[in-house]
Amino acid sequence: MGRNRSDGRIPQGHSVAWTMIGLLCVVGTVLSLAWIKLLMSYASSMIRVALWLNVGMVLAFAVSTFSVNVWAALFFLFMAAINVWYIYAVQNRIGFASANLKAACAGLKQHSAVFVVAFVLVLQQLVWMFLWGVASLGMHKLFVEADPNCDREIDLASRGRNHGGLCVGLPAYAALFYMLVSVYWGQQVLQNILTCTTAGVVATWWYQPNAQKATVGALYRSVTTSFGSICFGSLIVAVLQALRTMADMAKRRASEENNGGLACLACMAECILSCLANIVEYMNHWAYVYVGVYGYPFRTSGKAVMDLFNNRGWTAVINDDLTSSALSFGAFGVGVVTCCVGLLMVRFSPVEWFTALGSRMGVYGTMALIGFMVGLSMALILAHVIIAALHTIFVCFAEDPVAFNRNHPKEYEELVAGWRQFHGDALLSAYGGSV
Repeated sequence: MGRNRSDGRIPQGHSVAWTMIGLLCVVGTVLSLAWIKLLMSYASSMIRVALWLNVGMVLAFAVSTFSVNVWAALFFLFMAAINVWYIYAVQNRIGFASANLKAACAGLKQHSAVFVVAFVLVLQQLVWMFLWGVASLGMHKLFVEADPNCDREIDLASRGRNHGGLCVGLPAYAALFYMLVSVYWGQQVLQNILTCTTAGVVATWWYQPNAQKATVGALYRSVTTSFGSICFGSLIVAVLQALRTMADMAKRRASEENNGGLACLACMAECILSCLANIVEYMNHWAYVYVGVYGYPFRTSGKAVMDLFNNRGWTAVINDDLTSSALSFGAFGVGVVTCCVGLLMVRFSPVEWFTALGSRMGVYGTMALIGFMVGLSMALILAHVIIAALHTIFVCFAEDPVAFNRNHPKEYEELVAGWRQFHGDALLSAYGGSV
């Protein structure tokens, strides 16, 4: 072991541990792809399956914790009952959501390369986070060089004994704000590139069913003519998220210093900023769908898409979003399965493979957490593609259902049947008897 360190090689225990972690990440990715494949193949029934799968997982948690903590088991049983009640409460909406989801999956099935774009953007996000981390370390080094007492000032401030200094004053907070805006902005831009690309792909399928290289064309428009709109809207959300993070930090520090007044103000600021960020992010998503479909500027698209739904009388319909909840439940299920795979890898592997990760219990916790996070995050990224496609179906159906009937008559009949059954009045008020 000593020779390995002296000649610069990675110890074997570390190498095997990292290999197993990499394998677990691959398993999480494969499970996420399998879940999306099932969703696209059986779209009409997968919403119901995802909702009941969540009930099954909660019941499994209840059974597994009953011998450890009865109150925890009762809590999980209560949550399972709530989920069952929720499923029966939304029973009449499942068919409508399934009809729209089936149309969205039909478009993605013909242009599945958009999922490759999603994975490429994930890799870019990881690279961006790495570069941001390096920049953060460099920023800290600059402050330390300018103020040798920087670390001591930060430590005192964290214990409520702030005596001033460069590292806890206005320059430090300004630098923190800009660094937070930077990381959130990068994340939002990549996410909205994916939204615009997906919208462009589904719109191409809607209007030009035989188009070739639709994904390449949509991605090209997203990173060229629509890139300014993407950056502008993303910046608004990034600023709000950065302010919310700083408000949360102020709240925590005020709590540590037992400053009730400041903690209350920071809590209110965090709540307001969180609400604003969620509202703007919701509006942005619909705006970016419109940007991806038509290529309009961001501000024009945001107003146009809201006017479209207001004129059709569909504002309540688009807010009746059951699909996002079902996809989130499904992604959670993928995370749990990947977590179990991580635990099984530790259970049936030699002990010495994971010595680099610490004690046996620590290894179980590490692999379970990594498995859950990888499975959940990969499934949510792929679910984002489905949701963007679903929202594009809403926009295109509101704009031009005739084109859908002309190009995809089978999917059109199924979609209209779902609308007539669950939102017949909204369909009639928008189009009369023409649809």
